[in-house]
Amino acid sequence: MGQPEEIAIDVNVNEAPTTLPSVGEKAGVEHLEHSPTTASEANLTYDDVDEEPELHVRTYLALASIFMLVLAQTFALNGPPAVLSYIGKDLNNTAAEAWVPNALSLVQAVLGPLIASASDTFQARKTILVSTCLISFIGAAIAPGAKDMYRLIAAQTLIGVGFAAVPMSYTVVSEILPRKWRPSRLPRPRLA
Repeated sequence: MGQPEEIAIDVNVNEAPTTLPSVGEKAGVEHLEHSPTTASEANLTYDDVDEEPELHVRTYLALASIFMLVLAQTFALNGPPAVLSYIGKDLNNTAAEAWVPNALSLVQAVLGPLIASASDTFQARKTILVSTCLISFIGAAIAPGAKDMYRLIAAQTLIGVGFAAVPMSYTVVSEILPRKWRPSRLPRPRLA
């Protein structure tokens, strides 16, 4: 056994200290806390505040669709109560006519929070909004041909599934428009 070797180390106090990479880390690689994982996340950051983002035809179609959705839901909500007594007489069941508008509201009250929570959890707003609108469309197709009050109530229940997605119409508009346009465009679908 020999003497331990002496190692000479030159230290320059003007140089910044260097650290060695830890196990599993490669030299020359920077650690990032957050990096955009998709192209859509990368597009959310604007370097120039005054830069106008490019809006496409799809954006305007989506806004028009939300406007029409809210307009149709307004007619579906306010239409039946206006003629409820006539509906009850025509279908020979005035005792159950109060369920026609209430079925829609009850389904909306029960499913609304669940659908909003699911859309936030699974980030599937488009799929959920389109599917609930399709279910509502089926109910709207059944309702005019109803020969029985209970069939009309079932149709109103299906229409209520579409009404449960109403909170998502607010989020869709705020997600597809640039931030500076939101205050002026958000109330427009509500004008319906």
